[in-house]
Amino acid sequence: ITLDGEVSTLAGNGFPGTVDAVGINAQFLFPNDITADPSGSLYVTEYYGPLRKILPNGTVSTLHTPGNAFDLFQTGVAIDNMFSIYLSVQLGNGNNAIYKLTPDGAGYQIAGSSTGYLDGIGTNTKFFEPTGLAFDYFNDNIIVADMGNHRIRQLTKPSLDFSKMTENNSVAQVISFSGSFLSNNVYLSAPNGYEIAIGENAPYSGEMSISQNDGELSSIKIYIRLKNN
Repeated sequence: ITLDGEVSTLAGNGFPGTVDAVGINAQFLFPNDITADPSGSLYVTEYYGPLRKILPNGTVSTLHTPGNAFDLFQTGVAIDNMFSIYLSVQLGNGNNAIYKLTPDGAGYQIAGSSTGYLDGIGTNTKFFEPTGLAFDYFNDNIIVADMGNHRIRQLTKPSLDFSKMTENNSVAQVISFSGSFLSNNVYLSAPNGYEIAIGENAPYSGEMSISQNDGELSSIKIYIRLKNN
């Protein structure tokens, strides 16, 4: 739709399906949300299909099939200025989640768990049928239309309250982390003056590597505290 109201078909021929092609030779399966990246390419979620990409010349390609990791019902899509893609997903097991796909193809669950309403951090949060996403380019936040909860939710970058960390290391802060489509182990490095551990009673160090299992990591708890000098 142009600014003067002229409507034309960019891609798709009106028949349901999943066909990658150019323009009207392509097919979509119940497309339900769309966003654009800074280069002008479009990203389309399909309620019963994969994530699709449309180049400015109308070429349609498939980026992701739900059966690989996100079990059905992709309901919203957004993209940030680093070309990472965010998806709202209603999973077949009843969970509701927000996923992040990085440009190198790795996928991470960054928020959500079982159906419900709960504010918090990472997978210690709950949504009820999230149906739309937007990326806030001014504040680097993700905005979620949480339909079932009749709320607009906001995902911010994880923040740690370092003021709670005392010099005797008695208090550590915790981040929960999950990942999918991982081709390598995950490498972590602590900020200057701090140290990290995987598990409450595990040894702390300035850096470490987490082994992935068939490309997956599930609810890994990362503890961070002041460095023990």
